[in-house]
Amino acid sequence: MMGKRFPKLQALTSLLLLGASVVPQQAGAEPHRPSDAEASKGERVADVLLLEAGGDRDPGLIRSPAPLEGVRQWVSAADYPEAARREAREAQIFLEIAVDAAGRATGCRVAFVQGAAGADFEKQACAVVMSRGRFRHGLDAEGNARPGTVRMVMTFSLRDPSRPPYWPPPPPGPIPGNVPPRLIDPGGRSLTGAPDLFPNRHPAAFLDVDGNGRVTRCQISQSAGTDAGDAAVCRHVSALRFEPARELGRNRIAYQNYFVRLDVE
Repeated sequence: MMGKRFPKLQALTSLLLLGASVVPQQAGAEPHRPSDAEASKGERVADVLLLEAGGDRDPGLIRSPAPLEGVRQWVSAADYPEAARREAREAQIFLEIAVDAAGRATGCRVAFVQGAAGADFEKQACAVVMSRGRFRHGLDAEGNARPGTVRMVMTFSLRDPSRPPYWPPPPPGPIPGNVPPRLIDPGGRSLTGAPDLFPNRHPAAFLDVDGNGRVTRCQISQSAGTDAGDAAVCRHVSALRFEPARELGRNRIAYQNYFVRLDVE
C-alpha cells in the first residue's frame, strides 16, 4: 500500500532512518547547528525533514494539488518532540493532506509510520502541516479548480554532530538502452500567449506518450502562473506528435513522464 501511495519516497524509507545514504543537505536549507554544549557532550542532533511525496494521479487533473514553494522552511529542529528526542526515538510519518478547491488544507491523516510509532510524532507532523502548510489547488483540463490529496512525509532523525544532515539521493534516470520519445516538430515547444496569461514564460509538463506517439496524459510540472495558462499548456502539448519510445531501440513502447518545457512568445 505504501508503495502505491508514496511512489517517490518508497525507496527512501530505510535510507533516511538507517543512514544508508548520507549526502549534504541542498543549498538554501537551514540545518540545525549543534551548540557547544551538544558537541561537548556528544549528543545527537535532531533533524526534521519534510518532503512532498506526490499528489493525486487522477486522469481528470492536469495539475495535482501541491505544496507551494518553501516546504523545507515549514519545519525546524525545534519541531522534534522533546520526549522522543530524550528517548532517542526516530520515525517517518507518511501524511495524506486533503486540499480543497481554494487551496486550503482541510484535513490531515497519518497513512503510515516507519520507525518508532508514537502519538507525539503523528500529532506533531499533522499540526505542522495544518498550521504552516500553503497549498495550490488541483486543476482539470478545462481550467477549473479542483480539490485533491497531497501526500507528504516528515522524517524525525537523530545524528552525530559531525555528520551532515540527511538528504535523499536524486531519483534514478531512464532505463539504459530505452530510447525516449522524440518530438516530430521541434517548433511545438513554442507557444504564443499574453503575459497576463503566462507570467512564467517557460512552463513545463510531464507527458505520457503511447506506442503510437500520441499524448495520453499531461501533468503540469512548472506552472505558467495562472490556471488558464496551465490549461492552455496542456491543450497545446496534447496535440503534439512524437516518434514513439522504443525498448532497447527496437519495439515501440508507451512512455511515462516525458518532460517538455515550452517557450512562450
